[in-house]
Amino acid sequence: MQQVITHSEQRFCYKCHYPAGVADLQCQRCRSRALKTKTNIRTLGGVLVVLGGFISAMMAAVITFMFQAFSGTNGAKFNGDETQMLFVVGIIGLTFTVGAAFALAGVWQMIFGRRNTIIVWIAFGLVAILVVVGKIFIARNR
Repeated sequence: MQQVITHSEQRFCYKCHYPAGVADLQCQRCRSRALKTKTNIRTLGGVLVVLGGFISAMMAAVITFMFQAFSGTNGAKFNGDETQMLFVVGIIGLTFTVGAAFALAGVWQMIFGRRNTIIVWIAFGLVAILVVVGKIFIARNR
């Protein structure tokens, strides 16, 4: 009878990047249970690329429509003042940038099999800026 040997991939902590053992259930450094194999991390990177790319593509379509509204072509017309126009352009541009940052983080994960926390924190920082600016603008215009 032939013995079947299965090879499991080494796991890494998704939070602190510590290399854990194959059988470990918890990170020895930060006690997190977020242990992933490089294949898992690359798959999550693919999901980030798809979602971030979708956000960026949708914002590119909105940018195209808004450009037509600002220039008055195709019967579209922007009826707001200059401050509202700058706010709309800023929010759309920031949202496009957030999608691109998440897609870039996904590409990094797919290539290197690990997460780049700097890119992720930049993307979350952009999201926070987007939320704060939106709340300020809404409070100002009530």
